[in-house]
Amino acid sequence: MPRPGRGGSRTIRSLHALIAVLILALILGCLSGMAAPRRKGETPPAAPPPTPNAPSTPAAQPDVRIGLTTEPAEAKLSAAGGLLILHPQKLVPLWKARFDESVVVVVDLPKGVAPRTIFRVQVGSFATQAEADAVKDRLERLVPDPVIVSYNPERSAYRVRVGEFSRREDAAPLTDKLQEEGMTEIWVADEASPASGKARLRLVDSRYYSQVLDVKSFVAVSSVAGGTVEVNGLAYRGKLEVKMLGDSLKVINQLPLEDYLRGVVPNEMGPGIYPEIEALKAQSVAARTYIAANRGQFSESGFDICDSMSCQVYKGFTTEHPLTNQAVEETAGIIAAFNGLPIKALYTSTCGGKTEDGVNIFPDQKGPYLKGVDCYPEKAEPTVLAGREDLPWIENAASPPLGPELALLVVSGVAGEEALQRKFLQEEAVPAEALGWWVRAFPVIGSGSVPGGYRFERGDILEWSRFMVKAFGWEERARISLDERDIPFVLNVADYASIPPADARTVAFLLSEGILGLFPDGTLRLHARPTRAMVLAWIARIAQSLDTWEFERATFRGMEGSTLSVSQKGNLTTHPVTPGLCLYRSVRGRSYPVSRLILDVGDEVNFHLNAFGVVDVLILTSSVLGAADDRSSPYYRWDQSYTRDELEDVVKKRVDVGRLQDVVVTKRGVSGRAIQLKLIGSRGSFLINGFRVRTALGLKENLFTLERQMDPSGGVAAFHFAGKGWGHGVGLCQVGAYGMAVRGEDYATILKHYYPGIELLRIY
Repeated sequence: MPRPGRGGSRTIRSLHALIAVLILALILGCLSGMAAPRRKGETPPAAPPPTPNAPSTPAAQPDVRIGLTTEPAEAKLSAAGGLLILHPQKLVPLWKARFDESVVVVVDLPKGVAPRTIFRVQVGSFATQAEADAVKDRLERLVPDPVIVSYNPERSAYRVRVGEFSRREDAAPLTDKLQEEGMTEIWVADEASPASGKARLRLVDSRYYSQVLDVKSFVAVSSVAGGTVEVNGLAYRGKLEVKMLGDSLKVINQLPLEDYLRGVVPNEMGPGIYPEIEALKAQSVAARTYIAANRGQFSESGFDICDSMSCQVYKGFTTEHPLTNQAVEETAGIIAAFNGLPIKALYTSTCGGKTEDGVNIFPDQKGPYLKGVDCYPEKAEPTVLAGREDLPWIENAASPPLGPELALLVVSGVAGEEALQRKFLQEEAVPAEALGWWVRAFPVIGSGSVPGGYRFERGDILEWSRFMVKAFGWEERARISLDERDIPFVLNVADYASIPPADARTVAFLLSEGILGLFPDGTLRLHARPTRAMVLAWIARIAQSLDTWEFERATFRGMEGSTLSVSQKGNLTTHPVTPGLCLYRSVRGRSYPVSRLILDVGDEVNFHLNAFGVVDVLILTSSVLGAADDRSSPYYRWDQSYTRDELEDVVKKRVDVGRLQDVVVTKRGVSGRAIQLKLIGSRGSFLINGFRVRTALGLKENLFTLERQMDPSGGVAAFHFAGKGWGHGVGLCQVGAYGMAVRGEDYATILKHYYPGIELLRIY
């Protein structure tokens, strides 16, 4: 119930009303011009494709209505400069003239009425209603349970479901009956229960005053022309409509289509990770095409499309980025079309080297442009980069291995060219010579100095340990970082007895910092002289811990003579290369010297620039994944393992097979994806097709192989999946588009590769 007011003169209230009228006058023009959502099935008229020489005369772009994902019973609204909450038709304030702070809208339900979930058994999804009705007729003759045909706007298909249950397990007898009748593609789906019709909207302001509304919806806009409105902390352009949808709250964002795309593209293809404008333009066209083809899908619920991965991820103004805004602007109004109509522009994150025929994943997606294609360059032309022939790689017995670190010590002037010879490195270090390395290293590192009056008697590892702690002033650090009680645990080494008690903390500190290391037999050998490689490894380890050497991380774009071309965060740069270039190949975190590197456009490289801006050390982060355009994705290859019990729990969320006994791939698509799966359990065998294969098994993709681990009784103890890709694998491969853009392809080429046979049209 609304809390009583605190009084106030009629004059002040009249003044507030006048202010409200003036504010409304400023924005009503914007509200009145917003277009109604397109009816389901309507498509925009095709227009000639844009040409660089002939200016186009596009029609006005349409508005779109986006159903936002919020909690079903509550949403928090606000707007910088003030929020207006208006009657949906009269556009007059419903409560206060303006909300300068946030307001929460909640759903009031009578006692005993609460939204609940019901479960139905889905027996199929069909492209036409006639097919679905035929299955419905058959089912109604077989079972007494209610049979429902409903349109699924997310897939543009008609699904047939049977029964109504309050718990998933209650559907088991019906699934048994349907399976006996030969219907093996069984899926227990959850739905929201029918609406009670008794729900009401309530507004609660920042001081907990509240007002129950006598309307089922309202409009929320910023009081500032062109301002944004926030929903649960995310800002959106345009206006909001808040309405009752069943017994739940639904927030709908209405705005011009191009503004909508500004909030889609950065969430579907992050510009920080994939900063290639042509790839982002391809994504913009795909996203625009998707909304052009699917606008009006949810018209029965009052909006065009949802904001989640089921449609396109949309997070509004808050997530906009200059690079993706540029991509949207430079492709404004352009869509991908087939026979003059917008295509079903499906896209996937990572395709694992090849996309799949759409019909194999989604039976209703039969477009001739949704065909499986390779995600590889048509003709690979790698670059061969030559470097030094004599670079060693030293596996130190008691220190970190020396790879690029050794080259950095040489190019930085700490050690001479002789340090690149294996025989030299394997010999014992002479204190006077090694001290010279330290003297030259201190200014490079920017820390440390030779301790005053320090003398070497034996030049063994113990004396060098004392030297390092004194040189960098680590006595206090060692004392604070290591409690006396920690030291025995750190010094759990084979020759512990040979460590002088007075040096225990020093040695333990250097060991815990990774500067000292153990020999293969578990000893420290403190009384042995170190090799030259060991001393240089100590210097390198300390230099690395203090970030002495800055490496540039970039994407290789090519070589022109002795000039390296790379891209960094979308910017193309060039750098000269020194004739004595030190080259390394990094494989699974370890870098090895090579005399030449085979580089392909798109490879990740790290390089060091000397004081003159010349590349003197270069490391290729070598891909063991091949040459696919989407190989840079962290999901290009993946592994997933389940015990039998774990997989049974995952499967039961979709299909109750009883005790899971085996999983068998019965059919694969053109890309090798599993497009049909047999689940074998104590309650029988169930067939799963298309996209459901992935969801039933809780995997990232349908592109996988399966290995079984058996128990002593001969049953399956565990399932091991080795897969590639992330998503459904149909249409545009987003990471592959990035790879193509890195190779220099434009957005039109990218789109026509992944959607063969299409044309690009400007629709407004």
